[in-house]
Amino acid sequence: MIRTTAALAALLAALALAGTAQAANVKNGGFEKGSLRGWQKQAIPGDLCGRWSVYSGELRGIGSGAIYPPPPQGSWAALARQPSCPSAQVLSQVVKLKAKQTHKLSFQIAYDNEHTRFFTPKTFDVAGPDNQQVRVDVLKANAPVLSFKSKHILKRVYLTKRNAPTTRSFHKVTANLSRFAGKKVRLRFGVAVNWQPLTVALDDVKIKSKRKR
Repeated sequence: MIRTTAALAALLAALALAGTAQAANVKNGGFEKGSLRGWQKQAIPGDLCGRWSVYSGELRGIGSGAIYPPPPQGSWAALARQPSCPSAQVLSQVVKLKAKQTHKLSFQIAYDNEHTRFFTPKTFDVAGPDNQQVRVDVLKANAPVLSFKSKHILKRVYLTKRNAPTTRSFHKVTANLSRFAGKKVRLRFGVAVNWQPLTVALDDVKIKSKRKR
């Protein structure tokens, strides 16, 4: 009788978990450690200008003086300050998407582009083509961090198109990553600049996972 009751309790617990949201597996996705711990920073070779860091409270952009509001979630957010000298910086993290679950990526992003438009070549190279862009991709976990090869990029999540607004406050972006369940993937947040300063803020990066019924 005791064994039967214990087995029934375990079964009911398993059924209760099925279909419920699980904890996100992004490390320090809200940057609430006051640092970029858990994330990997990567710059193009020779870049000494731009950088990813964190900020708290209000912040003024480079040059234009545009004011970034406080982080939309918690007290801290990530920040890429890209001056007018050629610069390209990437912030990335490898995450494991459990099998037999659905996975929804979400984050909040804001930017201030001091040029009149964006240029979005398929490269982070800022020595050659016009390059002024903000982009978010999902890559294979073992792919080179700066790669634009189609065999490495699993999904493009976000891209500032040529005539996109030059300034946007924090807005939420979502992407369905369910077809990559059972795999490790790399989340890549990239900024490239070779015209005018471009400032980008990022916060509340998370993946909501849910057991399939």
